[in-house]
Amino acid sequence: MISQKKGQASIEAALVLPILVAFIGLIFLFFASTRSYFWAQYQLHEAIICLQDQTQFRCKTQLKSKFNKSLTFWKAERIQLFEGNSFRSGKMHLSFRFIQSINLEIEKRIYNE
Repeated sequence: MISQKKGQASIEAALVLPILVAFIGLIFLFFASTRSYFWAQYQLHEAIICLQDQTQFRCKTQLKSKFNKSLTFWKAERIQLFEGNSFRSGKMHLSFRFIQSINLEIEKRIYNE
């Protein structure tokens, strides 16, 4: 009777453990991609502020290099920085590296004082 319970426990563990590991992996993926999204917003904001002192090309190059060094799950495909009379803005198109159907568009605008 005891050996049957041990066998039952190991079968239950074999069935539940992969589901538990997958669930923990999904939670990690969610938090990592959420962190990446907020980091990308911050870096786009910094690139727009960079337009005050430097050229568009330099700010865009700095933004791309920061992306390549830091983000693991996302890649920046299109980065556009604009400078108008009363505002500066930026737009960035991100795609998820592992699932190509997940895309994200970030747009930010800062008005001059």
